Amino acid sequence: MEKRCSNYNIIFLTKDKRRKFCSLSCASVFNNTNGITGMKGKKHTKETIQDMSENRQGQHKGNKFGWKKGKTKCNGYWMIYKPEHPKANSMGKGYVRQNRLVMEEFLGRYLNENEVIHHVNGIKDDDRIENLVIMLKQEHLSLHHKEMVKNRTRDDKGRFIK
Repeated sequence: MEKRCSNYNIIFLTKDKRRKFCSLSCASVFNNTNGITGMKGKKHTKETIQDMSENRQGQHKGNKFGWKKGKTKCNGYWMIYKPEHPKANSMGKGYVRQNRLVMEEFLGRYLNENEVIHHVNGIKDDDRIENLVIMLKQEHLSLHHKEMVKNRTRDDKGRFIK
C-alpha cells in the first residue's frame, strides 16, 4: 500500500497500516524536532519522582546505580561484598560466598585453606547453618564424585553413558 510520510510528505510503500514515516531515521528526526520522547510527552508527578528517589537511596555504591547493598549471585551462590575478608578475591571484586561467612561466624574463626562448606540439601543458595557442613576439600570432592558415579547409567556392556 502507498502511504504519505508525515515528516517529508513523500509517498512510500508499506505493508503496515499504522506506519507514518518512510524510515526509522525519518521518525527519529520528526520526534527530536517536535520534542517527543519515549514517554510521549507525559511527565512524572512530584509524588512519583519522590518515590523513585526514595527507592534509589542506599542502592548505589559511589555513583553506580544498580548497587544491591553488597549482595549478588554467582554460579548459584550468594556473594557478599567484604573487601577486608581474606577470601575476598574469590570474584576479583571483594566478594565472599555467604555460606562461608555464615560458617565462620558460627565457628568464631576464619576457615582454613583446606576447609570448604557443603550444602546438605544440595541447594547452593540455602545458607542456613543447619544446612551447612564444614569438610576438608578432599572429602568434599570424594563425596561429589561418589554421587556423580552413583547417578550415572551404564549400557549393556557396563560402560558409562553420557
